[in-house]
Amino acid sequence: LVGEREAEGRVKIGSRVKIGYFSQQHEGLNPNNTILDEISYTYGLSEETARSYLGAFLFHGDDVLRRIGELSGGEQARVAFLKLMLTGANFLVLDEPTNHLDIPAREAVEEALMAFPGTFIAVSHDRYFLDKTANCTLVLNQGTITEYLGGYSYYLMKKEEESSRPQEQDQVSQKKKIEQPPAQKNNSHRQSSVSTLPTGRRQEMIERAEAEIAMAEAELKGLEYEMNLPETQCDPERSHTVAAAYAEKEQEIIQRYAKWEQLTEVDDAASARS
Repeated sequence: LVGEREAEGRVKIGSRVKIGYFSQQHEGLNPNNTILDEISYTYGLSEETARSYLGAFLFHGDDVLRRIGELSGGEQARVAFLKLMLTGANFLVLDEPTNHLDIPAREAVEEALMAFPGTFIAVSHDRYFLDKTANCTLVLNQGTITEYLGGYSYYLMKKEEESSRPQEQDQVSQKKKIEQPPAQKNNSHRQSSVSTLPTGRRQEMIERAEAEIAMAEAELKGLEYEMNLPETQCDPERSHTVAAAYAEKEQEIIQRYAKWEQLTEVDDAASARS
């Protein structure tokens, strides 16, 4: 994805995708720069703006005048992560982003990711971090990929459920295939169609609806965070745009909950009949 190794297969990246990469080694930092210079010069920021961003990542007062080469691994990670967030990338690739971080720094990174409006993919041994920030878990095993629509604890729960099912159901649940319900002419036709589906298929649709709700709610949190930024509140046009997007996202969530309720009602009724 980041071009460090030649792909054995085919990688197709959309024309509007801008990738940002967080490496454990933090190669992009200049050890001779101060923290303030590393942020302000790289992105052409005023000292006031740079200090504001650095404050969000727990660098305050004279801390910003320390040189990069003098920082601990965790402090360098915070600077590198802030630089990544300022690149304008909409797809982040994160290699162990919470390594060397203390609890306050880890929470700052988690909050930044939860407010991030784009997509990120992370490799991490930090299960708490994965549970808090991820809404999808990808499991790679012997050349196959399995997708679980939740964090690490959700993945463990689903694996436990799968191990207790009959072999046939277990094989179906491990396929990486998430289908959308077919378009129908009216709601009653849709409900009737869904009710005739196998139980496992109905459960897949419900889980997909729940994942869509989780993603929409995460996007709503990102918009709420953006609305509260000082630079947004000082810009009437931007404030109006973000507020409109927030209201639109709220309506989307209401509709997604309605869809989820329909699916669960149909599933309950079908299960009762069987």
